Amino acid sequence: MKNCKKMNAGFVPHIFAIALVTMLTATTLWAKPKNAVEYSPFKSENPNATVFECEYIKGYDDGLILIGNFQDDYGNKLLECSSIAIYGWKKKKGGWEKLWEYQPKENGYIKTRILNDDSDRYTHYAMEVEVPENSLTFSTQGQRISNDFGFEDSCMVISFSISQDYKKLISEKRAAEEAEQKRLAAEEKAKQNAARDAKGKEIAKGYVYHGIEEDARNCKLFASKALEEGHAYCISGFVLKYGGSMAAIEYADGFLFSSQSSAVSVEYINQKVKGEIVEAGLTSFFGQTLGVPLTVVVAGGKAPLHTPIVIGLIE
Repeated sequence: MKNCKKMNAGFVPHIFAIALVTMLTATTLWAKPKNAVEYSPFKSENPNATVFECEYIKGYDDGLILIGNFQDDYGNKLLECSSIAIYGWKKKKGGWEKLWEYQPKENGYIKTRILNDDSDRYTHYAMEVEVPENSLTFSTQGQRISNDFGFEDSCMVISFSISQDYKKLISEKRAAEEAEQKRLAAEEKAKQNAARDAKGKEIAKGYVYHGIEEDARNCKLFASKALEEGHAYCISGFVLKYGGSMAAIEYADGFLFSSQSSAVSVEYINQKVKGEIVEAGLTSFFGQTLGVPLTVVVAGGKAPLHTPIVIGLIE
């Protein structure tokens, strides 16, 4: 036969390439199930939520447990949380499925079983909680936990607690608030003392006046019968005794307890002042007459007895 060449039975490059592509395509289609859903990380629809995501721990397929604490080391609740939700990424069908939602209790401690079995149905878990950023720390582990039948289950545990950074932040915030409260209290006390002293100075005209800043010393001098003639003293905790003929100094030792110095005989600059002091300083309680602590101005008496003279009521 003319112009007829014998075909070479050896390697043909373009035929091999076509066969390889066909084989790879067939293998890929066989390995990837039809309608398979590619894994997608959890995305919260709540812009204020904190999300913790973790993988299923292989071998712990008897359930899923959540343990959490919104308290500090002393049992004080530090965080308020409207709700917590747990989701799982479905192993076979794909997609995130809500497994559980919970309203935290008042004490801020949570321990609950979310799945009783088959926790390996999900490849990933996500926890969604609305709390301040970086306020919680999260962890996962596998644990063997006793069940109601006396056996042990191999469960996956998701845990969370208050972060050290947030505890520090709260501690610093509370310290700042306490410092501000003390500052405001001191400022208010200074205003009150200034008002007391203004009134005390008006009452003590003609005397050398020892004001509210010297109150502790003034009280000590009164209780020791050591007030100086020609000097007037602002004295707090002044309590009438025996119908007003004597007085003592009351020292507060605590919220419910106080003590009084020995009673000292007193006089009054006039009957008007005595009437004001007695009216303000004595009260009846279940048939007994009791003294009410007052802030007064007392002048040192004249020799030889130096009996203190009450010259006015501040409050």
